[in-house]
Amino acid sequence: MVSENKKPVVLSGIRPTGDLHLGNYFGAIRYFVELQQQDNDCLFFVADLHTLTTAMEDHIDVDAASIEVVRWYLACGVDPDKAIIYRQSDILEIPMFALLLGMVTPEGELHRSTTYKEKVKDLEGKRKLVSFGLLAYPVLMAADILFCNADIVPVGEDQKQHLEIARQIARNYNRYFSNTHTIVEPKSHMLEPIRVPGLKGEGKMSKSVGGVDNVIFLNDSEKEIRRKVMSAQTDLGPEQGQPMSDAMKNIYKLLELCAPKEVYEDYLSKYQNVEQKFYGSLKKDLAEAIVKLVKPIQARYNSPECSPERVQKLLAENAEKVRPIAKRNLKKMLVDMRFNNLAENYDA
Repeated sequence: MVSENKKPVVLSGIRPTGDLHLGNYFGAIRYFVELQQQDNDCLFFVADLHTLTTAMEDHIDVDAASIEVVRWYLACGVDPDKAIIYRQSDILEIPMFALLLGMVTPEGELHRSTTYKEKVKDLEGKRKLVSFGLLAYPVLMAADILFCNADIVPVGEDQKQHLEIARQIARNYNRYFSNTHTIVEPKSHMLEPIRVPGLKGEGKMSKSVGGVDNVIFLNDSEKEIRRKVMSAQTDLGPEQGQPMSDAMKNIYKLLELCAPKEVYEDYLSKYQNVEQKFYGSLKKDLAEAIVKLVKPIQARYNSPECSPERVQKLLAENAEKVRPIAKRNLKKMLVDMRFNNLAENYDA
């Protein structure tokens, strides 16, 4: 049982801000599948409360989007018998954790967050609201991690600073309040830094950067995948003594991720030998590799095992597994922080 902490507790999640794509698969979900095979208690969640930190004005149907994320979790191989999959907002104690943990969070650390500064620049450029929710994103992330005393948090380079803030929050709580409850200081599990490139020649795979044609969505049809790949940006061909262009680096990275090793190495040899007029066949083979990758995922997604009804039932069942952990730890925190009346009357 996760609540007994006999095994390392691994926790990670994805925000439901749009259709999932190859970037989500290679950057996160594939690691979920690997981690559940190890000797861990795995908690994988949908970070729906985090959606409003940057996507409030996009009017996303958060509930529907959350269901879709879990359907893709299951379709990609996350096993509900090996991991607990839950929705963040189903655990109402998490926002309360965030409020209490905010009291021991250094305000300056939030303003110094590199991700915060980048998001502010992006939102202001789009004339969108920069909210307190965005500033306090690391505190809510800390609540996600610390409410269940997660031991290991798989993060990419962009989330490393946020995890360090969570570790500092844990230390501050333990310094000022720890009596009946000690918060575990989580360890980072650095993911292999995979940057899944887009199809437009620069930047990562993201529709906010280059539109929908910059992205291969997991639900793209075979025809759509082939169209996008065949229209992907390239250059005029290899040139002797010249480095590979950014556009071709992106194509080759996708080929390395999706195609068999021998196919990737064959085309890499062609480029290194300055062969000409092979980009067309390269793109065809890349498209074929992507189709082979996503086709079984799509088949599982459309099966009864990944139906919206099954996901709703799974989320309801798992909320009942996760809530007792959150309630028990929140009650201890309330006692430590001298909210004795609230702790006595809190149903844990």
